[in-house]
Amino acid sequence: MLSDAQWDRVQAALPSRRGEGEEAARSKRTFLEAVLWVGHTGASWRSLPLALGNWHAVLTRFNRWNQTGIWVRLIEMGEPDISEILQKLQERTMAGRKPLPTVIKQLRGTLRKHRVNPNEPKPQGRLSEPPEYMAERAKEAWRHAVSNAPPGLFSVLDAAVLERWANCIALYQETAAKISRHGMNAMLTKTPEGLWRRSALRGLMRDLANEMKGYETEMGFTPAARGRVSAYQDTTSEPDLWEEVIGG
Repeated sequence: MLSDAQWDRVQAALPSRRGEGEEAARSKRTFLEAVLWVGHTGASWRSLPLALGNWHAVLTRFNRWNQTGIWVRLIEMGEPDISEILQKLQERTMAGRKPLPTVIKQLRGTLRKHRVNPNEPKPQGRLSEPPEYMAERAKEAWRHAVSNAPPGLFSVLDAAVLERWANCIALYQETAAKISRHGMNAMLTKTPEGLWRRSALRGLMRDLANEMKGYETEMGFTPAARGRVSAYQDTTSEPDLWEEVIGG
C-alpha cells in the first residue's frame, strides 16, 4: 500500500521513542496502511483484514493519534493520495459525534489524560450577569444555572449556549403556564372539518423541550449527567481547572 519512498517521507512526521527499533517502525507502517485501507475503501473498521491488524486496536490507536494531532500533521504534509485519504477518513470518523467539554469529563471523573488535546484552548473569565436585552424569566434561568453550576464549568465563551438554553426554558415555562391556565382548550384545537388536533402550543412545547435537551446534555444539566458530577471543593483559592486538565 505504501511505497518505501512514501514511508520514508511520512515516517519523519510520526512520533517516536528514543532507541526505537525496526520492529516498532514496521508496526507503525502496518498500522498506517490499515488506516489508509479503511479510508481508501470506505469500509467499516470491523471489516479490516486480519493481516493489517485487529480492527479494535487499530481504531483505538487511530483515535489516540487523532487526539494528539498526528493526523493533522500528516494531512498538512500534502503527501499525494495519503493526505486526501486521511482527511476524508477523519471527517467520516468524526461525523455526528458530540464530544463533551474536557471540564465536564474532569468533573465526572471520566477524563483520560492520554486523550487530552494538549492544544485545547483555555477560555478566560467567568459568567456572571445575563445580557440586559434578555427577558426577565430568561435572566432568572441564567442566574440559576450560573449560581448552581460546578465551579469552572462556565466561561465567557459559553455565554451564547447558556443564553439559548435560558431563552428556551423561559419560553417553555411561559407556554406551560398558558396551557395550565386554559386546560384542554389550550391543548386541542378543532379543525373546520370538526376534527380535534393538538394545538400549536403543544407542538411548541415539544420543540422547545427537544432543543433544551441538546443544550442540557452538552452542559451537563441532565439528571444522568448530574449523578456523575463531583463538585469541586475550594478551600483556599479558585484554581484554573483547565490548567489541571492539561497538566500546566
